Amino acid sequence: MKVIRSTLVLLALLAAVLLGLGSLGSTLRTAPDNAGVIVDMDEGVYASIPCVLVGTIDRELIKNRDDVSEPDAPLILSDYAETGTIGEARAKRWRPDVRCRNSDGFMRTVSLPDRVLGYQSRWTPGGEWRW
Repeated sequence: MKVIRSTLVLLALLAAVLLGLGSLGSTLRTAPDNAGVIVDMDEGVYASIPCVLVGTIDRELIKNRDDVSEPDAPLILSDYAETGTIGEARAKRWRPDVRCRNSDGFMRTVSLPDRVLGYQSRWTPGGEWRW
């Protein structure tokens, strides 16, 4: 009985340490200024390209929603939408799309275990989104 109790205590301690390491040293990485976005010119709102593709946005920014799953199909932007970068959008004081922001469309939390296990940025050095 003591062996089982000791084992359970050790497992609980190990779980606590691993959870602690997960939150220890966490940093928030935001999208670089050169990351591409799609801007709603009427509303002054921008969304990350992954949010637009998945549909995690307040207002539709592409006309061909049904073609998004086809890798070779080009995106056809709505008449009020344009491409740009986060840096351009911030300089013009446009706002991030609320649904996209709330779904972490512009940032990523990187924990210590992520870095130890080979963290890869969500963005390339050229500002392209990694999937």
